[in-house]
Amino acid sequence: MTESELASCLTRLKRSINKYGERVPANIYFFNPVSFYCYIKDSICFGRQSIEDVVNRIEPYIPLRLTEDNFEMFLDNMLDVNGDNEIGTDLMTKVKGDFIYAMLGANSPEMWAELTGSCESIRHMKESKLYQNLI
Repeated sequence: MTESELASCLTRLKRSINKYGERVPANIYFFNPVSFYCYIKDSICFGRQSIEDVVNRIEPYIPLRLTEDNFEMFLDNMLDVNGDNEIGTDLMTKVKGDFIYAMLGANSPEMWAELTGSCESIRHMKESKLYQNLI
């Protein structure tokens, strides 16, 4: 994925999340970011792509917030990793929920720049030759 493709996906995602975040009825409360993500993930983001489709496309570039809960889930997943070395779906759903919630809360240009900058840094690192040599 190129820098411009990532930026385009993030911008479309932000617009969709803001649109659905504003439409949440006042009497609905979400227990956590994952519940908000599950509420909006099947909504249309761009063309025929759902929010979940776009999030899945940018998944390799989503930063992992290191909370105690995420760290415990990460350790549990690393201990239970099967032969394919994939991180568990529970952890990835939590990471996606946290990311979507962070996007919803990124209401200033500085917060948005920090969020997109993190994704771009991860994208750049994954494309660098140094990272490819570590794999």
